[in-house]
Amino acid sequence: MENDWLITEMDDNQEIYCRGKMSKCPSSLKWQDQYGYIHETWFAYISDTMSNSGIKEDRVMKLDNERRNIIFQNNDHTISFDKEKRFIFDRRTWKITDIDRLDPHLITAVLEVTPTDSVKDNTSLRVADYVNPNYEITVDKISVLLKPSESYQLHTEVKNNGITLINPILSFSSSDQSICTVDNDGLISSVSEGSVVITVNYKESYKRITVVVNSKDSHKLTVDIFDNSTTNKFIITKSKSKEFTCVFKGNGQSIVSEAWFSLTDVNGNPTNLATITSQSNNSCIVRGDNIGYVLMNVASADKTIINSKQIQVKSAI
Repeated sequence: MENDWLITEMDDNQEIYCRGKMSKCPSSLKWQDQYGYIHETWFAYISDTMSNSGIKEDRVMKLDNERRNIIFQNNDHTISFDKEKRFIFDRRTWKITDIDRLDPHLITAVLEVTPTDSVKDNTSLRVADYVNPNYEITVDKISVLLKPSESYQLHTEVKNNGITLINPILSFSSSDQSICTVDNDGLISSVSEGSVVITVNYKESYKRITVVVNSKDSHKLTVDIFDNSTTNKFIITKSKSKEFTCVFKGNGQSIVSEAWFSLTDVNGNPTNLATITSQSNNSCIVRGDNIGYVLMNVASADKTIINSKQIQVKSAI
């Protein structure tokens, strides 16, 4: 059986060889950082009279009345540990009551038993104060128009519970590489005419981007979205409905084209905040189901002209 060891002393004054002391590590500390990542470091016990003693005045040892003196590596992650930080090991939860970071290589700490919180402590992961990840991917565009042999660099950002992640490892894929390819850095390159969906993935979260490749000068083709009501433009009261229309233009002049309407959340994912109850020609009826924001997406029949407009669903109160 393999064991983990921690070097606790090192004699650098020897001219021929180095001499030191190692301690066997009985377990490890696991914790979650502000970005949601889980880290782990091994620790060793310090054998002195303070270890494994009761913390009450009578000094009587009890199962849930203990403390441990431990030592572990001092690094960029562990240097942030402070009093009250909690860990799970030996089937119990512990918190730091004293800590010494003066040694540049090792940190010593005193931990005492603390009650396990069934709500915020994840005993299966052995991580105290665990926060469930909530990853959200945002992109600079949810629709891109390209000509053959053109490229577009997609810009992305990933947040976990509102905190931006630093250099997250994303994966990109194209629904049809004969039309568009995408590399590991999010560079989209068109190959031939057509429409594809580029998907950005990070763990269980994803974002979809529609890319249309057309040799025509589609950059001069536009579609405008209108709210036909006279007040509260692009605002729908919950459980109520509104009509929206669109007008296609070429070089600023109206052109005839059939519209295709769809709804997503603000990140381009499916939504249950609103529903398109009917659509025909260049208009649609949208019902507000739940409070929040949605995107109305409009595309021409051949998907060479695309636009989006944010709609708010608000309470009637």
